Amino acid sequence: FAVVLVLCPLIGYLGRPRAEVARAALARGDLTQARLVVEALNATRPGRDVVALLDELELHEARGLSGDARLAKLDAVTLRNGERSREARELARRHRLDEVRAAIAARQSEAALEKLNRWAGALSSDPEAQELRASALDARRVACTDDLCRFAAARDARTVRATPTRDAAFTEARGRLLRTLTAREVSPDP
Repeated sequence: FAVVLVLCPLIGYLGRPRAEVARAALARGDLTQARLVVEALNATRPGRDVVALLDELELHEARGLSGDARLAKLDAVTLRNGERSREARELARRHRLDEVRAAIAARQSEAALEKLNRWAGALSSDPEAQELRASALDARRVACTDDLCRFAAARDARTVRATPTRDAAFTEARGRLLRTLTAREVSPDP
Protein backbone atom coordinates (compact mmCIF):
# COMPACT_ATOMS: atom_id res chain seq x y z
CA PHE A 1 0.00 0.00 0.00
CA ALA A 2 2.83 2.38 0.83
CA VAL A 3 4.38 1.71 -2.59
CA VAL A 4 1.17 2.74 -4.32
CA LEU A 5 1.05 5.96 -2.31
CA VAL A 6 4.57 6.80 -3.45
CA LEU A 7 4.18 5.65 -7.07
CA CYS A 8 0.83 7.34 -7.83
CA PRO A 9 2.08 10.94 -7.50
CA LEU A 10 5.32 10.01 -9.25
CA ILE A 11 3.47 8.43 -12.19
CA GLY A 12 1.07 11.38 -12.24
CA TYR A 13 3.98 13.80 -12.38
CA LEU A 14 5.88 11.87 -15.02
CA GLY A 15 2.72 11.29 -17.08
CA ARG A 16 1.80 14.98 -17.30
CA PRO A 17 1.90 16.42 -20.80
CA ARG A 18 4.93 18.60 -21.49
CA ALA A 19 5.50 21.29 -24.09
CA GLU A 20 8.81 19.69 -25.10
CA VAL A 21 6.95 16.54 -26.16
CA ALA A 22 4.63 18.60 -28.38
CA ARG A 23 7.57 20.50 -29.90
CA ALA A 24 9.42 17.24 -30.59
CA ALA A 25 6.32 15.79 -32.28
CA LEU A 26 6.01 18.93 -34.42
CA ALA A 27 9.70 18.74 -35.34
CA ARG A 28 9.33 15.20 -36.61
CA GLY A 29 6.04 15.98 -38.37
CA ASP A 30 3.84 13.87 -36.09
CA LEU A 31 0.89 16.25 -36.03
CA THR A 32 -1.46 13.71 -34.45
CA GLN A 33 0.82 13.27 -31.42
CA ALA A 34 1.42 17.01 -31.24
CA ARG A 35 -2.34 17.71 -31.29
CA LEU A 36 -2.92 15.17 -28.50
CA VAL A 37 -0.26 16.72 -26.29
CA VAL A 38 -1.33 20.31 -27.00
CA GLU A 39 -4.95 19.49 -26.19
CA ALA A 40 -3.85 17.79 -22.96
CA LEU A 41 -1.74 20.83 -22.06
CA ASN A 42 -4.64 23.14 -22.82
CA ALA A 43 -6.94 21.06 -20.60
CA THR A 44 -4.51 20.87 -17.68
CA ARG A 45 -2.45 24.06 -17.89
CA PRO A 46 -3.93 26.59 -20.30
CA GLY A 47 -1.83 29.66 -20.89
CA ARG A 48 0.15 31.78 -23.28
CA ASP A 49 2.73 29.05 -23.97
CA VAL A 50 0.01 26.55 -24.84
CA VAL A 51 -1.64 29.06 -27.18
CA ALA A 52 1.73 29.55 -28.90
CA LEU A 53 2.05 25.77 -29.31
CA LEU A 54 -1.50 25.53 -30.65
CA ASP A 55 -0.75 28.29 -33.16
CA GLU A 56 2.41 26.52 -34.29
CA LEU A 57 0.51 23.23 -34.61
CA GLU A 58 -2.31 24.77 -36.66
CA LEU A 59 0.17 26.53 -38.95
CA HIS A 60 1.78 23.12 -39.60
CA GLU A 61 -1.63 21.55 -40.18
CA ALA A 62 -2.64 24.36 -42.56
CA ARG A 63 0.32 23.58 -44.82
CA GLY A 64 -1.18 20.18 -45.60
CA LEU A 65 -4.65 21.53 -46.34
CA SER A 66 -6.24 23.50 -49.15
CA GLY A 67 -9.29 25.65 -49.76
CA ASP A 68 -11.63 26.53 -46.92
CA ALA A 69 -10.06 24.00 -44.54
CA ARG A 70 -6.71 25.76 -44.84
CA LEU A 71 -8.30 29.16 -44.35
CA ALA A 72 -10.15 27.95 -41.26
CA LYS A 73 -6.86 26.95 -39.61
CA LEU A 74 -5.11 30.17 -40.59
CA ASP A 75 -8.04 32.31 -39.47
CA ALA A 76 -8.14 30.48 -36.11
CA VAL A 77 -4.47 31.34 -35.52
CA THR A 78 -5.13 34.93 -36.56
CA LEU A 79 -8.08 35.29 -34.19
CA ARG A 80 -6.09 34.09 -31.16
CA ASN A 81 -3.85 37.13 -31.70
CA GLY A 82 -0.73 35.31 -30.56
CA GLU A 83 2.86 35.62 -31.70
CA ARG A 84 2.16 33.93 -35.04
CA SER A 85 -1.10 35.74 -35.87
CA ARG A 86 0.56 38.20 -38.25
CA GLU A 87 2.17 35.32 -40.16
CA ALA A 88 -1.15 33.45 -40.31
CA ARG A 89 -2.99 36.57 -41.50
CA GLU A 90 -0.50 37.04 -44.34
CA LEU A 91 -0.65 33.37 -45.34
CA ALA A 92 -4.47 33.51 -45.39
CA ARG A 93 -4.38 36.71 -47.45
CA ARG A 94 -2.02 35.18 -50.01
CA HIS A 95 -4.10 31.99 -50.17
CA ARG A 96 -7.30 33.96 -50.79
CA LEU A 97 -5.67 36.07 -53.50
CA ASP A 98 -4.16 32.96 -55.13
CA GLU A 99 -7.61 31.34 -55.28
CA VAL A 100 -9.06 34.45 -56.93
CA ARG A 101 -6.16 34.61 -59.40
CA ALA A 102 -6.69 30.95 -60.28
CA ALA A 103 -10.40 31.56 -60.95
CA ILE A 104 -9.59 34.53 -63.19
CA ALA A 105 -6.92 32.54 -65.05
CA ALA A 106 -9.48 29.77 -65.60
CA ARG A 107 -11.85 32.41 -67.04
CA GLN A 108 -14.28 31.92 -64.18
CA SER A 109 -14.96 35.58 -63.46
CA GLU A 110 -18.18 34.88 -61.54
CA ALA A 111 -16.38 32.42 -59.24
CA ALA A 112 -13.61 34.98 -58.68
CA LEU A 113 -16.15 37.68 -57.82
CA GLU A 114 -18.03 35.31 -55.50
CA LYS A 115 -14.79 34.56 -53.63
CA LEU A 116 -13.96 38.25 -53.37
CA ASN A 117 -17.45 38.96 -52.02
CA ARG A 118 -17.23 36.10 -49.52
CA TRP A 119 -13.84 37.30 -48.27
CA ALA A 120 -14.63 41.02 -48.44
CA GLY A 121 -14.05 41.50 -44.72
CA ALA A 122 -10.59 39.96 -44.81
CA LEU A 123 -9.58 41.70 -48.04
CA SER A 124 -11.45 45.01 -47.80
CA SER A 125 -8.41 47.27 -47.61
CA ASP A 126 -6.10 45.19 -49.79
CA PRO A 127 -5.13 47.06 -52.99
CA GLU A 128 -4.20 43.79 -54.69
CA ALA A 129 -7.71 42.45 -54.01
CA GLN A 130 -9.18 45.61 -55.54
CA GLU A 131 -7.11 45.09 -58.69
CA LEU A 132 -8.21 41.45 -58.84
CA ARG A 133 -11.86 42.52 -58.48
CA ALA A 134 -11.39 44.94 -61.39
CA SER A 135 -9.68 42.19 -63.42
CA ALA A 136 -12.57 39.80 -62.73
CA LEU A 137 -14.98 42.50 -63.88
CA ASP A 138 -12.85 42.99 -67.02
CA ALA A 139 -13.16 39.25 -67.66
CA ARG A 140 -16.92 39.45 -67.09
CA ARG A 141 -17.11 42.26 -69.68
CA VAL A 142 -15.28 40.14 -72.24
CA ALA A 143 -17.63 37.21 -71.60
CA CYS A 144 -20.78 39.34 -71.88
CA THR A 145 -23.11 38.65 -74.78
CA ASP A 146 -24.98 41.95 -74.86
CA ASP A 147 -24.17 45.66 -74.71
CA LEU A 148 -25.88 46.34 -71.39
CA CYS A 149 -23.87 43.62 -69.67
CA ARG A 150 -20.62 44.93 -71.22
CA PHE A 151 -21.44 48.47 -70.13
CA ALA A 152 -22.23 47.44 -66.53
CA ALA A 153 -19.06 45.35 -66.22
CA ALA A 154 -16.87 48.08 -67.74
CA ARG A 155 -18.45 50.70 -65.45
CA ASP A 156 -17.93 48.52 -62.36
CA ALA A 157 -14.32 47.69 -63.26
CA ARG A 158 -13.54 51.35 -63.84
CA THR A 159 -15.17 52.28 -60.52
CA VAL A 160 -13.12 49.72 -58.60
CA ARG A 161 -9.78 50.58 -60.20
CA ALA A 162 -9.58 53.16 -62.95
CA THR A 163 -6.86 52.80 -65.59
CA PRO A 164 -6.56 54.22 -69.10
CA THR A 165 -7.47 50.79 -70.53
CA ARG A 166 -10.57 50.56 -68.34
CA ASP A 167 -11.54 54.13 -69.21
CA ALA A 168 -11.32 53.23 -72.91
CA ALA A 169 -13.33 50.03 -72.40
CA PHE A 170 -16.00 52.00 -70.53
CA THR A 171 -16.17 54.65 -73.26
CA GLU A 172 -16.46 51.98 -75.95
CA ALA A 173 -19.14 50.01 -74.05
CA ARG A 174 -21.13 53.18 -73.34
CA GLY A 175 -20.94 54.19 -77.02
CA ARG A 176 -22.11 50.76 -78.18
CA LEU A 177 -24.97 50.78 -75.69
CA LEU A 178 -26.08 54.26 -76.75
CA ARG A 179 -25.96 53.26 -80.44
CA THR A 180 -28.03 50.15 -79.69
CA LEU A 181 -30.59 52.14 -77.71
CA THR A 182 -30.75 54.86 -80.36
CA ALA A 183 -31.23 52.28 -83.11
CA ARG A 184 -34.13 50.75 -81.16
CA GLU A 185 -35.77 54.15 -80.65
CA VAL A 186 -35.47 55.03 -84.34
CA SER A 187 -36.59 51.71 -85.80
CA PRO A 188 -40.33 51.46 -86.51
CA ASP A 189 -42.39 49.09 -84.39
CA PRO A 190 -43.64 46.06 -86.30
